[in-house]
Parts: sequence; C-alpha cells; structure tokens
Amino acid sequence: MFSSFGDLGDAVKDIMEEYQSDRKTHDNITSLDDMQRFVENFPELRKKSHTVGKHVALMTKLVQIVDETGTLDYVEAPR
Repeated sequence: MFSSFGDLGDAVKDIMEEYQSDRKTHDNITSLDDMQRFVENFPELRKKSHTVGKHVALMTKLVQIVDETGTLDYVEAPR
C-alpha cells in the first residue's frame, strides 16, 4: 500500500517471473510421472495465473493513469 511506484513495478515483475518459471517446469512432459506432477500442481498454477493476470492488469492501468496525468512529473527523485 505504501510502496513506491518503482517498487510496485518490481514486485509485479517478480511474481510474473516466478509464474513463468513455474510454467516452464511443466513444458516438457515426457513421462507419466511428469504428467502426474503436472496434474497435481495444476490447481496452484491456475491460481497463480489468475493472480499474476490481475496484478499485471492493475499495473498496466496504473501506468496508463500516471502517463495520462503526468503524475511522475511532480515526484521528487530519490537522493
């Protein structure tokens, strides 16, 4: 809630990278064991997908609002 705009962007990037990493582990299903692991982990992966999607959509909208209003023009740069 009290994070800076840059910190917020970094946090969204981090959860997106974590989700992409989790997804990649399921890209190479070559055995029944791999398939079983995928099926077991699918509900969590799907939940993460929705969470990441919401956060990315919110961040996209915030960036749009900041760009339209020029809000960052009024922010003091860190020292």
